[in-house]
Amino acid sequence: MTPIPMRSSLLVAFLLLAAAVPAAAQQRRDDGLLYDRDRGGRLDTTVTLDRGGLVALTTRHGDVRVHTGPANTVVVHATAERGRIRFDASRDRVAVDASDLGGDVRFDITVPLGARVSSQSQGGDVSVSGTGGDVSVHSQTGDVTVQNASGHVDLSTLSGDITASDLRGDVSASSVSGEIRLTGVTGNVSAA
Repeated sequence: MTPIPMRSSLLVAFLLLAAAVPAAAQQRRDDGLLYDRDRGGRLDTTVTLDRGGLVALTTRHGDVRVHTGPANTVVVHATAERGRIRFDASRDRVAVDASDLGGDVRFDITVPLGARVSSQSQGGDVSVSGTGGDVSVHSQTGDVTVQNASGHVDLSTLSGDITASDLRGDVSASSVSGEIRLTGVTGNVSAA
């Protein structure tokens, strides 16, 4: 057997180490795809949601936009500058969570008509349009905009404006240091 020169052995060891470092920075997401936690995360997926199912969205910093699309389909486009976007889905619930991430996060979510939407954000604007179902939005520092929701509608922000229209049902809106504008509301209203 011919001995391998020391230089070749070092080169092979270096190449193996260089290949292992990027692999260590990657982890498998729940859907089996890899993400790179050092370069930010991206989630683009489509799942089925039963009528009246819940879509739960949680962010630390960044904007959330929710709008309606095809029946029984949730389309998720989410990006994060740093960290992992957590995703979980079943027939009656879809959850997208970036609450423990630093940097800016963006959610663009398409939900079926009648889906229940819950969004919590520490900092960022939240817009929910045309869902026709229950909506719960809580933001610490961001504006909240909701159009065409019914059932139970609960909107709050500590430092931001609330603008909502075409609401039916029990509506609650509160902002500590922002304006509240509600138009086209049918049902019980509590605004503070």
